[in-house]
Amino acid sequence: MVVSPGLRRFPSRTTPPVASLLLIGVLAPATLLAPVRAVRARTFIVSPDSETFPTIQSAVDSAADQDTILVRSGTYVESVRIYGKSLHLLSEDGPGFTGLTSPDPGKVCLVLSGTTGLSTIRGFRVSGGIVGIYVADASVEVSNNIISNNQGSPTGGGISLRTLSYDVNPPHWEITGNFIHDNDAVYQGGGYM
Repeated sequence: MVVSPGLRRFPSRTTPPVASLLLIGVLAPATLLAPVRAVRARTFIVSPDSETFPTIQSAVDSAADQDTILVRSGTYVESVRIYGKSLHLLSEDGPGFTGLTSPDPGKVCLVLSGTTGLSTIRGFRVSGGIVGIYVADASVEVSNNIISNNQGSPTGGGISLRTLSYDVNPPHWEITGNFIHDNDAVYQGGGYM
């Protein structure tokens, strides 16, 4: 066997040299104590006259897990899809001033699906869809919304909460302070769980 100059060959044994073990014993705890940089949640501002985020969906597409989307007053005619991100969707001025209306009565106004953390939907007037808010396999707090005039789905015209995967950790649903009215469906027009 050829040994390069300056390298010392240790005798063949099953354990490494003591000096190496001491070095590992000193460095390993130090790396565990190294500071971990926390990722800060961001806030995206949606406004009808904004060049950056004129739609809720444009902010959703740019957001990451646990970010907040603050929506200014106005009526947003769109179908919002949130997949795999736990977001906090909040209106700035409440449901009397901030509306989400489906562009097509055959579409859902807002879909939240496949998230791991808790999401929030708060302070919107949601109307004009086949379902107002559809939640599948996601934990969510839905509060202080007006959910009305959604129709056409077999179940849950106003709000539909479903677990599709029957996971060991079922989602957490908190539905509080909403005014859910004049939704039409074949079964459970106001809501379905």
